[in-house]
Amino acid sequence: AFSCITAGLESFFFTKASGGIDSTDDLFTALTSGGNKAVGFIGNGNYDSVSHLLPPDVSVTLVTNSSDMEAMVASGALVAGYNSEGVTGDDAAFSLFATGIVSPRVSLFRKYNPTCTADDDADINVGLVITLAILAAVALLLVSVVVHLIRMEKKGSPLFMPLMNERGVEAVAVGTKGPDANAV
Repeated sequence: AFSCITAGLESFFFTKASGGIDSTDDLFTALTSGGNKAVGFIGNGNYDSVSHLLPPDVSVTLVTNSSDMEAMVASGALVAGYNSEGVTGDDAAFSLFATGIVSPRVSLFRKYNPTCTADDDADINVGLVITLAILAAVALLLVSVVVHLIRMEKKGSPLFMPLMNERGVEAVAVGTKGPDANAV
C-alpha cells in the first residue's frame, strides 16, 4: 500500500486546550509517559511525514474525517490529531502547534485570512537611497566622458594624439642557421 508523503505543508498537531500539551516536545513527553499513545492521522503519508517527531511506539489511528478526529481529540480518545492543511473547526477548543516542517507545497494554498498591512512609520533607508543616487551620478558622468572621447576621436582630434616623429623600422637580415640549430 502506497501513500503520498505530505511533508512540509503548513502542518500542525492539535490537542485539547486543557491538556497542557503546547509543543512537539510536550507531545513527545506525553506519549512516552502516558498510557494513551493514540495520535490521529488522515492517512499513512501524514504519519510518515512527522513520524520522526513521535516516539516509535505511538499508536497510529487513521481517521478519514477531520471533524471526527477533532471529536476524538476532544473526548480524550486521541492524545493529539495531525492536520497537514487547513484549520480546525474550533480553534478555541484546541491547542495548535506547528510541526516545524516547511515545503514549497504550501504556496499552492491560499491564506485563510488574507490581509495587506503597511508599516506606520515610512522608514526609508536613507543610506541606500543616497548610495544609489551617487552611483547613478558616477555612471552618468562616466558615460558622458566616454561619449565625448568617442566624438573627439571621430573628429580627428583625439585626446591622446599619436606620436608625430615616428621612425620607420628597417628590416634586419637574419642569417640562416644550420640544420641542428634547434637541437637540444
